[in-house]
Amino acid sequence: MNKDDIKEHVDAIERFVAKAGRSTAQNADVRNIKEKLRVVKRSIAQFEKAGISVPKETQQLELSLLNQLKNGLGPQKGLVLVYERLLKVIEDLGCLCKRRPQNDLKHSAEQRRDKAMKTIVPIIVEVLQEMGGSGHKKDVIPRVKEKLTEEDKLALRHAKKYMIKEGILTQDSKRTWTLASSS
Repeated sequence: MNKDDIKEHVDAIERFVAKAGRSTAQNADVRNIKEKLRVVKRSIAQFEKAGISVPKETQQLELSLLNQLKNGLGPQKGLVLVYERLLKVIEDLGCLCKRRPQNDLKHSAEQRRDKAMKTIVPIIVEVLQEMGGSGHKKDVIPRVKEKLTEEDKLALRHAKKYMIKEGILTQDSKRTWTLASSS
């Protein structure tokens, strides 16, 4: 196998992952099953709390929903199998190259986080300044998301913690974002 063949295979894997990430209909099915399961478990807990024996139909429904999730309804099962096989390939390749993939992954994640923070922090500061230095997270986050790339949106949830640690935001409230300089 030559380098071009390997590149084609890696490209195919990237397309597979991108397509799986876009399959929202299957993800919605999984969410619906999880919600039904929560309701059934709540009902079972109420039966047990009241000292009433749980109807067999309810127990069977719980088992059926658990089996649907366990058997990988949606893209998750296929993704997990691909992920596990790729990890093994990466480990083997790392041994051949005398590298430690976990160190490379950690370094790569840190670089992505740092790059994202350099992009996200100025946008959050700008939005908060437009809002008078403070705002409720329900108002701040949508405004910030409008100005971010999809990749940066994933790092947004870590931004507030990072900004508090750096002294850019105050830690007054979980729901209110306030610039330290305006408090």
